[in-house]
Amino acid sequence: MSAITGDSSPANDSGSDAVLRQKQSAKQTVPVLGIIATVLLILAISSPYWLLDLFPARGESWPISVRQEIPGYTWQSEELEKEVLAHYMGADLVSGLYRTPDNSVISAFAATWITGVGPDLVFGPHTPDVCYPAQGGICLSGKQDPLTYIDIQGRAVPFGRRVYKVRSGQTVVIYYANLLGGSTFMEVGDRIWTRFKMALRTRTDKRREQAYLLITTPAWPSVEAADERLLKFIPQWVNTQGTHGPAQAEGEQTVAASL
Repeated sequence: MSAITGDSSPANDSGSDAVLRQKQSAKQTVPVLGIIATVLLILAISSPYWLLDLFPARGESWPISVRQEIPGYTWQSEELEKEVLAHYMGADLVSGLYRTPDNSVISAFAATWITGVGPDLVFGPHTPDVCYPAQGGICLSGKQDPLTYIDIQGRAVPFGRRVYKVRSGQTVVIYYANLLGGSTFMEVGDRIWTRFKMALRTRTDKRREQAYLLITTPAWPSVEAADERLLKFIPQWVNTQGTHGPAQAEGEQTVAASL
């Protein structure tokens, strides 16, 4: 009697057909997911106002502005490079140096804009962890350090803190804030997914006022002294006067004070 080496039963054929259908379905799913991701990306980047109107404002909001004249400090305006002006096109800008009462120097930069009107929010502001390494800087502090909340006129404004050794060999202490509505710290980072989440958040929150603040000073005579210098300066430089809650954020908003 010869042995039967194959099975051509209907049940086996049905199983093969099921596997084939699953493979075909998987192949069809990939382009569909790609189309959905592309549509979401376009919506996040283009920020049409009809889309913004579908989402409620999240969190407390207040306007952010800065002062140029501070008692005891000497202000000197600083001309910005063309690349910086191009990146922050449409934003109100302030950039300059302050001579402090102890004869130290503080560099201060502020940009404010309205979502969909100001800088390229897909790539985000040039935060320290992006621009300093690009210029040869080495981070001496942790990049995952907790935020520092600075009391400014009774409001807790979140700031990131970094210590970098720059290419010249000098060590600088940096406080920075990428703010939505003055109160929400937006992580920028150097990963595309982090930047995509930031872009989507800024376009689906009716708090449309954004601000980027960057304040630096040499770590002289020590890092601790530089920290103390900046923590004393920032509450005098930044202004959070005025307020608007989610109810007022339903309509169009503008930056409280032109810089």
